[in-house]
Amino acid sequence: MPSSDDRRDQILWWLRPLAGKTLPVLASLHVVGDNTTSTAQRVILRVDDYADPAYADRVDDGRVLPAGPFDFTARIGLLATPSGRRLNMATLAQAIAFTGVADVNVTGVTITDAPTLPRGDIAWYFGPAAAAPLYGFQQVLATDPRVTKGVAIQNPGHEPIPTNGIMTTEFDTPLANGSYHLTMWTEDAGNWQNKPPLLQRRIEVNGAVVTYQTLTWDQWVSQGYVAGRAIEADPTQAPFFTVSAQRGGMLTTDVTVTGGMLRISLAGYPAAALYLAAMVAEPRGPAPTAAGLVQAQRALAFASDWPVVSGPPTAPNATALTAVRSDASGTAVTTAPGGFGYLTINVTSPSAASASATVAWGAKSPIEAQAWWNMWRWRRVDASSQGLKFDNGMLRGDIATIAMNPRLPRGIIVAFNVPATTLPGNYHGRVQVTQGGSSASVPFYVEVLAAVRPAPVAKVGPFLDFAPQWVNQVVPMTEARQQAACDLGVLSWFGFTTVVPPLEAPIDSGTLAAYLAELGNAERTYGTDLVAYAPLKGMDVSIGRGAPAAAKLAVVADKACSLTPGERCSRAPVYRLDREASGRARWQRAISGRSSLSRSFRLPLPVPPRSPENRVATP
Repeated sequence: MPSSDDRRDQILWWLRPLAGKTLPVLASLHVVGDNTTSTAQRVILRVDDYADPAYADRVDDGRVLPAGPFDFTARIGLLATPSGRRLNMATLAQAIAFTGVADVNVTGVTITDAPTLPRGDIAWYFGPAAAAPLYGFQQVLATDPRVTKGVAIQNPGHEPIPTNGIMTTEFDTPLANGSYHLTMWTEDAGNWQNKPPLLQRRIEVNGAVVTYQTLTWDQWVSQGYVAGRAIEADPTQAPFFTVSAQRGGMLTTDVTVTGGMLRISLAGYPAAALYLAAMVAEPRGPAPTAAGLVQAQRALAFASDWPVVSGPPTAPNATALTAVRSDASGTAVTTAPGGFGYLTINVTSPSAASASATVAWGAKSPIEAQAWWNMWRWRRVDASSQGLKFDNGMLRGDIATIAMNPRLPRGIIVAFNVPATTLPGNYHGRVQVTQGGSSASVPFYVEVLAAVRPAPVAKVGPFLDFAPQWVNQVVPMTEARQQAACDLGVLSWFGFTTVVPPLEAPIDSGTLAAYLAELGNAERTYGTDLVAYAPLKGMDVSIGRGAPAAAKLAVVADKACSLTPGERCSRAPVYRLDREASGRARWQRAISGRSSLSRSFRLPLPVPPRSPENRVATP
């Protein structure tokens, strides 16, 4: 039985008619069903291309599906076994959908196929044949003689265009003389962790420049890496058009071929400038259609991977600018000295003109107030599910230019940081929202109680790393450190009591100096209660563990002392890489310096006069 390796599995659908059929190269399995539980559940689509394959030689395409109806497709020719072997389309035997939960129902598994480009269009796809968006694309591999210096690129994902392509400096192909409308997809989208930078690019078609781009690193960050940050989700459109439609680097131009050849020349820096994913040449006419067909297939693939669980709210139907409290009735925000509070405001307007908000106090107040506005985005329901929700959890700090949309309510959050020296009492103020010649006011008061907040039972804070767009070999780490300092300041203002800061691994004199500088930035905000996870991990990777590592770190420790004249230095093994079953007791022995040098990392730190233990963070 297909579920023999797990008797809890429930077979939901068994598609036997695959046996003996050779399916088209772009055929997909279309799975429809309903997850009637209240949480996301995993459904496995198993596909075999011969009878009774071993577990390691069969395809198990798992999807974590949110609660509710589901509908997804899987391009059969792109499915692979754990070893990376692609399925043989000529010997497919069966497809089975199964799960381990009784309340997940599959109502159908069918075979679907892709559409075809219009007659007369000529198209090229620079990736696996089974990944092409439509029929009519010629497959062109990196080793094709028409390609100069080709390198194959495959990124994660199921969308046909951003996922596959080649790096090349030139593509020469025969093409009948005539006038064409040419569409090219040219973006190397990278992966979820890394977007390849693109600073300089020139693309020519038969000698004519189609695009010429020269960017500084700062410009690439704003125009490329975080370009989508300012795009608010449109409640009238599917998520694809906000999240992914602009990806792919689509370029269009008209070209007249006279010598029977089409030549695409690419140059630039870094390597992403040479990326080419797909091209379509349409005989020039009044209304090109190929780009629209390709985008439609991309939208279907996106919708299959990212189903909508919760859509946009009902349009507010506002007739005038209004602002009302949305968190609770009344105007009080109650807290204590050294505490924190906030209020939320709901703003609606029939106008799309930008608005602004200010916080004003009735009398001088020691309380600090900051305001943000909520931006609507499509976001994952949770980290384990592929479902999307229309959500306004993203906060924007540009409170002087609040984007307004008559179809959406706009949230404003005002946070209050109450210093520990604040006297008990009521502190009155109001939030003023202005749009053009209209304004709306929301009164409030912060009630500071005559109470002493107890010390927290545990210290809480996030893991923080350097912003990846600033960590590279092109620009210095100045921007990355400034970004980290800003992040640390914001987290501290919000009341986090400790943090895992971004720190270099001090494995040589250069990185040691950087480590000490970064440590100083973090200490100015958080004091000495820091967890140095990143440098510990970096040292583990770079120099390993045991006696050789300890010897090298001893040298680094000496250099740390020479870089901090006038301060005592300690080589006590403050942080450990291994933790025994006894847990905390073992850490205490490490702190006291009695643990074996060969089993501990000595993290060299200049020690302030108070105590060497004040840099210790226990897990």
